[in-house]
Formats: sequence, structure tokens, C-alpha cells
Amino acid sequence: MKYIQKTLTAFLLLAISAVTFSSCNKEDNPSEETLLETYDDLRYFQDCIVNVDSTGAFRYYAYGTPLYEDEPEHLYVGVDNIAQADSIFRTWLAPDVNISESGSKLTCSFTDEEGKAQGAVSFTPGEGADVAVVTASEGTEILYFSKLTFLLNSAW
Repeated sequence: MKYIQKTLTAFLLLAISAVTFSSCNKEDNPSEETLLETYDDLRYFQDCIVNVDSTGAFRYYAYGTPLYEDEPEHLYVGVDNIAQADSIFRTWLAPDVNISESGSKLTCSFTDEEGKAQGAVSFTPGEGADVAVVTASEGTEILYFSKLTFLLNSAW
């Protein structure tokens, strides 16, 4: 009886080992391209700044406040310095956004999940109390705001 039990145990261990240590070749491994998740970059950006309901209607600004009645689509965000403004701006970008830098200006090209262009936004350092300005290129369909200025907290 002990012989059968030991034989059965050895057989089960071999079967488990065979399954655990099965090898795979290069073709079994997905390429890096298939591992990358794609995003609707414009929507990702939009959703970080503006909260909308299930129908797409405006609810509130998650970032920014319009300061002037004659510019209701110009939002302002208080920051301490350019590094903080840059850090906040980058959190609004989907992981797959292509960012090009020209000096300290950032231009971010947006695409949808299928790789189709959706426009671009730029982060441009400002002067004085205006730390930086975020603007969209023509044809970029951003809803509920058109410009965002990072303003020094001390100037608020």
C-alpha cells in the first residue's frame, strides 16, 4: 500500500512540475507594442480638468477657476512655482501622450485609442505672476474651457 501511495505522489509531483515548468518560445511572448495600453488622450486630459455627468453635461471644474466674468472659459490654477505647474500639467496627460519639448515649452499631441490625431495642447512658461499658460491648437475639441493659466498663489 505504501508503494502505491509513494508512486502516486511521485507521479502527481511530476505532473505538476511539467505544467509549472512548461517552456515558451519567442512567438509565445507578446511584443511590447501589444502590451502598451492606448488611451483617448483628449478625453483623459478633459476629464482631469472638467467633471461632467453621464450625459456629458458640465458639473464642475476639478482644476481651475474662472476669475473674470468676461472670460468664463479661461481657468486659473494657483501654484507656487513653475515646477509645481509642470508637475500638475503632466498629471493631466495620458501615459501614451507624445510630448515634445522646445526649450521649456511642452507640446503634447493627442490621439484616440486607434491612433487618430485629436489635436494638441501646449504648456508655455509665462512671466511674472503668470507662471505658465496651457492652450489648445486649433481644431482640438476641448469642452468647457479654452485656456488655463497657472498663476502664482501670492498673486491670487
